[in-house]
Amino acid sequence: MKKSRTYLGIAVSLIVIGYVLLKLDWQQVWITINDLNWTWLIIAFLFHFSNYYFRSKRFSSILDLADFPFLKILGITNLYGMYLYLMPFKVGEASFPLLYKEHLDVPLVKGTAALLVARFSDFMVIALLIPSLLIFQWTNLSGWLRYGAGLLSMVIFSLWFFFIWLVQNPDKILNSQVMNVNLKKAALEKIRQIILRIIEEVLRINRQKIFWRILMITFLIWMCIQATLFFIIKSLGFSIVITQVFVITIIILLMSLLPIQGIANLGSHEISWVTAFALFGFTYNDSL
Repeated sequence: MKKSRTYLGIAVSLIVIGYVLLKLDWQQVWITINDLNWTWLIIAFLFHFSNYYFRSKRFSSILDLADFPFLKILGITNLYGMYLYLMPFKVGEASFPLLYKEHLDVPLVKGTAALLVARFSDFMVIALLIPSLLIFQWTNLSGWLRYGAGLLSMVIFSLWFFFIWLVQNPDKILNSQVMNVNLKKAALEKIRQIILRIIEEVLRINRQKIFWRILMITFLIWMCIQATLFFIIKSLGFSIVITQVFVITIIILLMSLLPIQGIANLGSHEISWVTAFALFGFTYNDSL
């Protein structure tokens, strides 16, 4: 199953990239590159670097790494970002606890708990931004996208409140029958112990009272992500508004969760990119 998925990923990459190479108007590409607005592009890179600065600050706060050199934390976070982008189906997430273990000797359980908290804060910010997106882009979105975005927001809010309730009521987790059932197989017992340790680490983070700080940093991260894409598109001479960029980002994010992805996201990334831009009237060539 794993091999077949890998082969399918390679096939997706080869087919889509081959199609792009054959169909793309390379003369127009060259003209676009020559007409780049370097001021907008430099601003985009500044926002990109700011994104990773805030990501590093977030992990530094969650893991309580004030005693470590910040530049080292920044470097590790950039490595994690590279693996996350290159590996399909978000399996690059597994590199985070491994990298922090290798370079900063952060226990794997602690790194995994930090990643869970970071991801919950990411989804919470997305849920908070979606209502604004619907207000400003209501007439430009198709019916299925409106309802889909609204449903996604409600699901995320529900999961977030459930998560907050759990960390505020740790006894409901640690003393539950599921966590205290006697497992006969050693492997299952080991898995249960790991889950318990991760939960306890999340509870430790909760006792630090830093969730609102993490949420604010996460909001800045997402603003930098949107601004990076916005100014890159502006540098290419296209007209777009920031709320449209947010729609595009969400679609690309959701499509990146599909089980079949191209190697290093080649092919699958282009498909999601073209699909997202088509919603706002961009032509096929312009999207690519």
